[in-house]
Amino acid sequence: MNRSKDDRTHVAYLILADAVENVDGKLDMTGGDWDTLFVRDIGRPAAFSFACGVRVPWAEADAQHTLTLSVVGADGRPIAPPHEETFRVGRSRVTGPEAVAHLPFAVRWDLTFPSYGRYVLTATVDARAEDARRVAFSVRPAVYSEPAISEAEMNIIDEELGLLE
Repeated sequence: MNRSKDDRTHVAYLILADAVENVDGKLDMTGGDWDTLFVRDIGRPAAFSFACGVRVPWAEADAQHTLTLSVVGADGRPIAPPHEETFRVGRSRVTGPEAVAHLPFAVRWDLTFPSYGRYVLTATVDARAEDARRVAFSVRPAVYSEPAISEAEMNIIDEELGLLE
C-alpha cells in the first residue's frame, strides 16, 4: 500500500540561513534563503545554519523518528558524517486523526568544506529517500575589503584619544 506524503512523517521545508534559532516552537531566522556561502579559509570549519520543518501526521505520532541531514560535494560524496536528530511527537487529546504536528528544527553545523564549489544539503526522515528535501548551494572565497583608513591613521587617532601609551 502506497501512502501519500501527507500520510507520512516528512520534511516540509529546508532553508539555508545565516542564523536560525528555535524559540518556543517558532523559528527566528536571519539572512534566510541564500545559495552562496562565503568562506575565508577553506581548510577551517565554517558555520553553516539552516531551518528545517517536519510534519508528523497523527497516525505516526508517539513513535520515534530520525531526521538525517547530510552534505555532499559535486562528486556526490559526503563531506562529513550525517547529522542526526531523534525526535518524538505526542498525540494531543484535543485533536483527532486529521491533525498534523509541525516540528521546527534550527541547526547550526560547523563544516570543513574540502574545496570551493557546489554542494547539496539533504534532509530525510526515517531514511525515506523519496521524501527527501534538497538544497543546492555554492561555497566561494570570502572577499576581503581594505579598511577605510590605514593603520597609521588609526594610530594617530588612538594617540589623540589617549589610547596609546
